[in-house]
Amino acid sequence: DLVEAIRSGMPFHKALLAVSKLDYGRLNPEIRKMANQVTWGLTMEKVLEQFAQRMKKSKRMFSSIKIIRESYTSGGEVATILDSVADNVTILGEAEKEKRSLLNQYVVMMYAISFVFLGIVVAINRLLVPIFEVSGTPGVGEQLGLINPCLTCSGFTCNICDVFQGTSRYVFSLDPLQISSYYTSLFFFMALIQSLFSGLVAGQISENSITAGIKHSVILVSAIFGAFSIMIRLGILGV
Repeated sequence: DLVEAIRSGMPFHKALLAVSKLDYGRLNPEIRKMANQVTWGLTMEKVLEQFAQRMKKSKRMFSSIKIIRESYTSGGEVATILDSVADNVTILGEAEKEKRSLLNQYVVMMYAISFVFLGIVVAINRLLVPIFEVSGTPGVGEQLGLINPCLTCSGFTCNICDVFQGTSRYVFSLDPLQISSYYTSLFFFMALIQSLFSGLVAGQISENSITAGIKHSVILVSAIFGAFSIMIRLGILGV
């Protein structure tokens, strides 16, 4: 719009006043502020400089405004520069959308991996652990090939066992002496660690941000915790 106004014969500041009456969505307050500054007598260089400072959070906007300001200050062909900047911003925007679309597939994959891991945990707990169980002393659970290491722990390993047993007893209301309770707690912490790092990877891939990664991690960890709680209540795990 600025290019068309300038090429119709308007000077830059008049073109800015003309386009400030149009709708540009979230940019409306900023453009109207620029128009007001022009009417107050500020130079276009100062108006553009202040606008660039307000747009610092957007690297693309900041760079574009700096280019436009330098072109105007040096007396170059402003309309041509504006046209070129507009084309470049449009191309970059489309490229970013395409990149986001491609990377979102990997985010979905990170979520899928977490739930596939959860399915594997259920399969191991329901199919493999019982295979090794044989009748033994009640409450102790002697197993053929599988034992509860927390029954014979020593040193630092007892601290880990305390965490597992506390999780079984206080979080999931399971008997911590049972072999199935030990493996349920073990699988639970494995799933939590896996979902935590999957979320961080998803955030890094999709938005290149540790904050976004923490957001994904919170979602996945909450989902895993909820899934374990529900499956234990339904008797799918921990029996």
